[in-house]
Amino acid sequence: MSTFAVLARKVQLKADKGNFNYEVVLAFLRDAENDFIERTHCTEKISTIDTDGDYTYAIASATIATKTFTFASTDDLTELFAAGLTFTIEDSTGNDGSYTVVSSSFATPVMSVVVSETVADATADGNMVVDPQPYYDLPSDFEKAFRIEWDGVQLEPLPQGLPIQLHQSDGVTEYTGTPYRYWIIEGQIRLLNAPSSHGILKIWHSYRNTSAVVASPIIPSIEHDNLVHFAIASILEFTEQEQRAAYYWNKYYEHVDSSKYRYISQRFDQDQIVSVNTDMWDDDIETHEYSDVSE
Repeated sequence: MSTFAVLARKVQLKADKGNFNYEVVLAFLRDAENDFIERTHCTEKISTIDTDGDYTYAIASATIATKTFTFASTDDLTELFAAGLTFTIEDSTGNDGSYTVVSSSFATPVMSVVVSETVADATADGNMVVDPQPYYDLPSDFEKAFRIEWDGVQLEPLPQGLPIQLHQSDGVTEYTGTPYRYWIIEGQIRLLNAPSSHGILKIWHSYRNTSAVVASPIIPSIEHDNLVHFAIASILEFTEQEQRAAYYWNKYYEHVDSSKYRYISQRFDQDQIVSVNTDMWDDDIETHEYSDVSE
């Protein structure tokens, strides 16, 4: 396995000649890694969302006059606790029951939530448990989903172009029950049906490198030298050495094309590759034509 430092020296020997500092070369290599992941989906991990335990918050205070609950948080959760969100209080002295959010605010390290219902008891105990939601935030390093399960049962992706009917005839009430399909939009996974009870959502997915301090690439070590081709091509392109840049771009994209099917084949059988996951071949990223050039 090569470190980014070793790969950077290779780039500097081939193309840099001391014209770019180490941090610039390193940035090209990190861009190369995430580009390669986006095109080949060569990384894989399983992320788990416990819709009960991961969305439970210990009550720090309960104020009767302002109908407000607070809990400790290092993160701003006002987007989650938006007006209309429902949650349940459990294990409290006198506030067990269902509540609807009117508003919320955050001031480190405290989240404050105002509700429409009466707060009956000022005792600071119990837990706020967010009711099951039709959508959940994806992991910050998420790139591409390979498989989704709800309580151990695989969900099917919503086919592209299929009309989405989320609500019943009143146009307001969502269909609820056991999820059987999903789609991914704007950093969230959306479930159909909206779950009527809590469960475990498991997501098999490729992931990108979101850290600037990781010493080595997260992609398989067999792919590391191809990051060098990307970085060299980027530097040569920046310095207007177009023919030499084209040579290394060709090497990079030829390796991308040969790698993509290999990684997808490792995760899916042939029928799945042809049907459910054909969109993996149609990513909305720039395509490249090869030219007959030499260094």
